[in-house]
Amino acid sequence: MPSGELSGEEVNEWDFWQASFTPGGLLWLSDQASVQLADLERDLMSAPYQGVEPAFSADGALMALYDQNRVSVYDHQAGRRTLLLDGSYAQLAKILFSPDGSTLAGDVYTLHCATCSEVDGLDHYLVVWSAQDGSILVQLPQPDYLGMLSYSADGRNLILAELESFQVLEAADGSPVAFVEGFTGPIGVIALSPDGQTLAVAYNREPYAPRFWNLGDGVVECEWFGQPGGVMIDDIAVAYSPDEKYLAVGNDLWVLGPGLGNETKISLDTTCWTYHVAFSPRDNTLATGSLDGTLRLWEAPGGRLLMEAKEHFGQVQRLVFTPGGTSLVSGSQDGTILLWGIPSHP
Repeated sequence: MPSGELSGEEVNEWDFWQASFTPGGLLWLSDQASVQLADLERDLMSAPYQGVEPAFSADGALMALYDQNRVSVYDHQAGRRTLLLDGSYAQLAKILFSPDGSTLAGDVYTLHCATCSEVDGLDHYLVVWSAQDGSILVQLPQPDYLGMLSYSADGRNLILAELESFQVLEAADGSPVAFVEGFTGPIGVIALSPDGQTLAVAYNREPYAPRFWNLGDGVVECEWFGQPGGVMIDDIAVAYSPDEKYLAVGNDLWVLGPGLGNETKISLDTTCWTYHVAFSPRDNTLATGSLDGTLRLWEAPGGRLLMEAKEHFGQVQRLVFTPGGTSLVSGSQDGTILLWGIPSHP
């Protein structure tokens, strides 16, 4: 590790497959059957909630879980289920609460017929539920949908990425708002800006090229091109910084100038490809996790290495900061979750 760098301290370790923080600052930990919530300040852990694929409301008070083909909503502070969403699903890939709390959106699969098994085939749907009574507001078939689903910042619209296009829908009834084509290659990754106005897309080609779409009018604001001899983007993480000044894609840190008019790319000095990225909400510190299990912290925008640690024995699959940016959770293919204390840097 370089001299003078910050020393991130490993605080705790758990044997779980997934972990993240709720908007309220609780740590959730998931195995393949249940979810537990940890209050790190008070060193308390909840009893297991049966279910997987947890999602949380914007205030952190409600938790949605998928279990036995159904989706339930829990008031985890009271420890009780408050809502059972309509519909039975063979698989659930993703579920989200809208920012305004009025709806939930899910990426789901149903059996192809009443007597079919999963071997016979599954049908893919976007489903939107009312958060008031659990009724289905929208159910649309999505044969070409890639599993990239986001709400707009106000919760009114849903953004869905398809193979070489994306569409914007009204969350309340599924009516189309915009359908944007003109992609120059299959979509590798997308990221919605924190203000909900811009969608950053990186194409799955070599070299990859980030393109920025204005969701208000569907116009391309700009497109930047990497250098030949780069890499293709396939299921690689991408993230905006909270202040929208930077975009991280794999081993690259892009500086977003005013109006996205000027291109500045900083290649992070690492010998192994990055599979997850996350920005601190406190000071734009960038965390990266690599294929070889190494966790690194970088200074934005300079790209200076602040910390390096290799405590995982498998690919780093998840990185997430606490809402205050003082701790970082890393999850790995080896089935361990590590909690790190992250000091501020000058």
